[in-house]
Amino acid sequence: MASTSKHCHFYVKFASFLLSMLVLVCDFQNAQAKAPNDAKDVPILRSCYELKLAGYSMDGEYSIDPDGHGKGEEPFTVLCEMSTGTSIVYHDKQNRALVPRGYEDRGNFRAPVTYYGATIEQLANLADVSGNCSQFISLECTHVLMWWKDDAWTYWVSRDGEEMNNWGSPTGTNGCHCSVDGGCDGGQRRCSCDVNDDRWRMDRGYLRDKNYLPVKEMRFGDSQGTEELAIYRLGALKCRGQDIPLYSSCSAIIEAGYSGGKYLIDESSEEGGTVAVVECDDRKDHPGEPPILKSCAALREAGYRRDGVYEIDPDGYGVGVIPFSVQCYLSSGLTPPIMKSCADLHVAGYSINKEYLIDPDGPDNGVEPFAVFCDLSTGTSIIHHDQLPLRQVPFGFEEDGEYHIPIRYNTEFHQIVALIESSLKCRQYLSLECHHVLIWHNEELINWWVSRDGNKMGNWASPTGTRGCACKLSNSCFRDSDRRCNCDANDFVWRKDDGYITDRSTLPIIELRLSDTGQPPESVFYTVGPLTCSGFDPSTRVSSKDEGKPLTPKDDRPSSNPSLNPPVINKGASSSTHESNASCSNKSAHTGLVVGIILMIIVILILLVIVIFLWRNRTSHLKHSGYRGGVI
Repeated sequence: MASTSKHCHFYVKFASFLLSMLVLVCDFQNAQAKAPNDAKDVPILRSCYELKLAGYSMDGEYSIDPDGHGKGEEPFTVLCEMSTGTSIVYHDKQNRALVPRGYEDRGNFRAPVTYYGATIEQLANLADVSGNCSQFISLECTHVLMWWKDDAWTYWVSRDGEEMNNWGSPTGTNGCHCSVDGGCDGGQRRCSCDVNDDRWRMDRGYLRDKNYLPVKEMRFGDSQGTEELAIYRLGALKCRGQDIPLYSSCSAIIEAGYSGGKYLIDESSEEGGTVAVVECDDRKDHPGEPPILKSCAALREAGYRRDGVYEIDPDGYGVGVIPFSVQCYLSSGLTPPIMKSCADLHVAGYSINKEYLIDPDGPDNGVEPFAVFCDLSTGTSIIHHDQLPLRQVPFGFEEDGEYHIPIRYNTEFHQIVALIESSLKCRQYLSLECHHVLIWHNEELINWWVSRDGNKMGNWASPTGTRGCACKLSNSCFRDSDRRCNCDANDFVWRKDDGYITDRSTLPIIELRLSDTGQPPESVFYTVGPLTCSGFDPSTRVSSKDEGKPLTPKDDRPSSNPSLNPPVINKGASSSTHESNASCSNKSAHTGLVVGIILMIIVILILLVIVIFLWRNRTSHLKHSGYRGGVI
């Protein structure tokens, strides 16, 4: 009996293991279904709302083209929230930021908004085709006016450059949201901040008139004195729904002047009818086979917009290298390869500033590719975090390093380290604005930052090993050349210690430890900039010949350097080579599906065998125990 029980226990555990394997296989198959980053499979539609209608349900980044293929602005990337079909675009003013001091006049301080991966014109097109859009806007204030008599001291600027006086309230309102229902602090005022006292107050709300969105800039004033403080924030642009009808047919699309590509079509031409993504062909303007041009870029300039395999001849037809086949991504323009850094993309000729996938240690070498923002005017890789931009340390933290501020980056730590180690130089901005607060007290460190290895660092924006701030190096700290930092004056004047941490071995900054803010007037504001890396460390690179991968884009950027151009294909071998490549591509495309099906069949068969075995064991046991039928 004990032996049978042990066997049963073993088989049950084994069956549970097999069921877990079955679940993993199913999850693997589901993951292949509609992943948002499979650029070749996901069509570029006008908005996330159209993608939702087309059946896509996974949240993530997608490329959209609000004004349609071949018209106006280029496609761009947004975050899609598929439960509502909302297109979301982030920017550099989303976190709370302090209005600097010294800007007393009306709208004197300018805070332009830079949207990630998209221009104002592209976002204006998104707003135009969407059913509704919104942006949250807020101002926290003490001793700061938003309105003085009939003039707005603080306002925002629309996408067309128009001054807007409705702060979080409907268009046309000369005041804040609280003025709409008479709920502003202090009675009948335009904004709560207009109380202009020493209490922290707030004016906030949503901007919902899509004809003026996105917000292009914010303008502030009345921040001259030490007691005049204002903190602003602007939310992401969010657009949903659709303000234009779906297309009824491919012919209607082409006749409207759009180029060929994938479109969402209302096949029934009736509201609520069947919708589907279809491929529309605009080759009627290009009869016969497409010409053999020098690059994919040349084909796109000639009006071709269908992704596919094309023949190109970089040195001109009939001269030197014979034509060869390449994959061209003509519907969305240039599709960059995954390179080691933004510096490599810059060298390869890419110029559009946006997010790219990079792989610092190369393919199949441990660290998975990840996304960074590339400033391709300089080839700089930029990694943001959750402490951007200016932040305040709360009151009540008097002990040394008592207030912990962990820095959480948008990228995994080991991926950041791989980028740093493969780059020529990296740096991170660090700033402390202080009012009656020390950084150093004699030999004791009061405020510090923590390196990637967890070390307590006393070089506040100065070279590693410096026991002090940048001003100590030039003996220019306030009033006393022996001071380590400007903040160590510890007086009632706002002072600042800032600069860049440039030692790659200590980056990124993983934490700040701040203190000396026991009670007013002790006050501290800190800034930790994004991590930026540029160039590449020669010791981490091998030649393209040794690596087996030329430093060149996949499709339409032929280089003037012969070693960077596509390989020459021998005339006799070109046909068989292309057929072989196509065969390999087709085989790899079906491998995951075949393996998954085989594994599921094996698991099901094993489970059947176990069930039969357990049933026979149970029947045998009942017979031996004298059971002759009936209810147990």
